[in-house]
Amino acid sequence: MTAIESVGTHLPTYRITAEEIGEAWDGFRARGVAEKRVAGADEDAVTMAVEAAKAALSDAERSRSAVE
Repeated sequence: MTAIESVGTHLPTYRITAEEIGEAWDGFRARGVAEKRVAGADEDAVTMAVEAAKAALSDAERSRSAVE
C-alpha cells in the first residue's frame, strides 16, 4: 500500500517587512501581507527541498533506508 506518512517543509531564513518593501519600491499594495520570506544567497530550491525532505524523514515512522 502506498500512503503519505509524513510531510516536511522549509521556509527561507530571511524576512522583509511590507513596510521595508514599500519604502524601497515607493509603495506596497498586497493587502494582508505583513512580511515576506526571502531566500539567502546559499538557499536555492534544491537546498530548501533537501531541508524539507530531512524534516519529513525525521517525523516518519520508517527509517530513511526503507524509503524507495
